[in-house]
Amino acid sequence: HALAAAAGAAEPNLFYRHDATESRVSARLRARPPATIELPVGYMIARAGDRITPAALREIAALNSRSDRIVRPWSILGGAFVAAILLGAFLFHARQFHERALRRRRMLILSVFVAQTSALLILWRVGDIAGIPAVIFAPSAFLPLLLGVIITPSFAATASLLVSATALVLFPGDIAGVFALAAAGLAAGFGARRIRRRSDILVASLIAAAAAFIAAVSASVLFGRPILAAVESGAWSGLATIVSGMLALGALPIIETAFNLATVFRLYELSDMNRPILKEMLARAPGTYNHSNLVALLSETAAEAVGGNAVLCRVGAASHDIGKIDNPEYF
Repeated sequence: HALAAAAGAAEPNLFYRHDATESRVSARLRARPPATIELPVGYMIARAGDRITPAALREIAALNSRSDRIVRPWSILGGAFVAAILLGAFLFHARQFHERALRRRRMLILSVFVAQTSALLILWRVGDIAGIPAVIFAPSAFLPLLLGVIITPSFAATASLLVSATALVLFPGDIAGVFALAAAGLAAGFGARRIRRRSDILVASLIAAAAAFIAAVSASVLFGRPILAAVESGAWSGLATIVSGMLALGALPIIETAFNLATVFRLYELSDMNRPILKEMLARAPGTYNHSNLVALLSETAAEAVGGNAVLCRVGAASHDIGKIDNPEYF
């Protein structure tokens, strides 16, 4: 009874004991595996027939992690050589089927393609990011959106397939990421055919992001990854696609100015009948103004019927008599 009463009255010791605390901390630190593993030159991890122990597995993992960060010039040259071959194939295709676009915008096409391929090479050297394949973070919508707006959607789709082929060579073990890259590129390229305003680029990016998410999740699950890891990869792939679309939106005005391009956006801006020059035509040469509007309507309808650039025809026809502002009687 006395012991029970004493136990009931006892209180825990809350006094800090420095020596005991440091002793326990040191014991825990000694029990933990080392954060870094030193492997001297010539060190033998295991021989043929030896049983692989957990310590040997940690040493192998540390060696693999270190080898990923070693810059090998031959591997970089090999990746650049493969990218150059695929770039040559892309330019050959462009010369055969898009000769006019290639002749007038060769440097632009080359610059955009090199930028996209450089991003893949950088990701290739970085390796996995927080356990997620680096190809998942590729700017999949950048090249197809730009080329789809500047050239044609089919041209952009072909370019995205060649970029995906480059990624397949650089990331042979990340099939799910390459599949997501191809799906997003095709969706962005063909989605460019519906772009009429600059804000439509963001809509096309969202569609491409959805395609990348579905492709990444499906391929990851197909290759045996856990569902949560697959959804995480898909989410990162979709986010990277949206960011690349925003980069394309920001780069487009710079490209328009640098290469003096008449993109669909600039054509729609030029087709605005409230432009000062057209309002001046209405005031000084109303007959010419009405005539130009009628010719613009006819040209646009004819171009749509034969699959031509209807906006370009409308803009050109609306401005074809602009010089008659100074001589309205010539109408």
